[in-house]
Formats: sequence, C-alpha cells, structure tokens
Amino acid sequence: MILLLWKEYRKTQEKEVNLCLKAFGVLGISGVIALVLYWVLSIYWYESIFQFGILLYIAVLFWGLLCKVSNNIQFCLEQEVYRRMSLEDRMTDMKNRKSFEMYIEEIQEGAILLENVLLLFVKIAELKKINDISGRQMGDETVIRTARSIQSAERSVLEQQADDMLCSNK
Repeated sequence: MILLLWKEYRKTQEKEVNLCLKAFGVLGISGVIALVLYWVLSIYWYESIFQFGILLYIAVLFWGLLCKVSNNIQFCLEQEVYRRMSLEDRMTDMKNRKSFEMYIEEIQEGAILLENVLLLFVKIAELKKINDISGRQMGDETVIRTARSIQSAERSVLEQQADDMLCSNK
C-alpha cells in the first residue's frame, strides 16, 4: 500500500495522498517494530506497540480531516464575503446594479409577493462632465451625496410608515 501511495504522490503531488502516505508509513513502521519485538526479542507486549501505531494512524488521518474541513469552511466564508462585496458599492455602501438586477429577477419569477411597491431608479446625469470639470473626487462626492439623500428619504418614508401603523393600531 505504501508503494502504491508513493507512486501516486509522485504523479499528483496532492496533500491528501501525502497525508495518507504518512499515515500508512506510521502504521507500517509500528507493524515492523512489533514483529521485530516478537520474533527477534520474544517480547510479548509487541501488540501494544502495534496498537499505538494504529492510534497514530487514526490520529494522522483525523488531523488531515480536520485541516480539510477547516480549509473548506474558510473557503466558504471567503466566498460569502466576496459574494456580498460583489453586490454592494463600496463607496456608498448601497446595493449596486448587480444586486438590483438579481432583485428584479426574483420579482419576475414571483419569488417575492408584493402589495405596495415603490421602485426608485436614480440616474446621476452628466457624471462624466462633473468628473472632467471638477475632478474625480468631486464626482465621487456627488455619487455619495446622492446615495445619502436616497438613504435619508428611505428613512423618512419608513418612519412615516411606522407612525401611520402606530396611529392605526390605537
């Protein structure tokens, strides 16, 4: 088994194969030591050496499994962070066009049941002219101020709806 794993590792250079090679190496060495203790030295507690080798074999494979799971979890978390970053504009902290298109797709598929809908699309006209005349920093400021105005208007609408709901419940 060790020879087959060695050949495979030389071909692929994969970490998993290397880990299995090491685990079987530990098991093989403990087996050889146990046999030498029994045949050559006639020591009858040889089986405890072999059982310790089995324990090390299991520990090495378990360690490899834990490392693999840890790496998979880290990959999934990073993937989720990148997915979220791809849906937000970092300058304004608002949802971007990709997020908007995904939301529109969900609406069209009937995934979201809507009663009262307000769809607001804001286009900042002549942004290129603002950038050309006043500089990119001023263009960025224009985008940020527009986003803040939209967020402020959204808060006002939500507060008004909350007040209306309180009044209607009384």
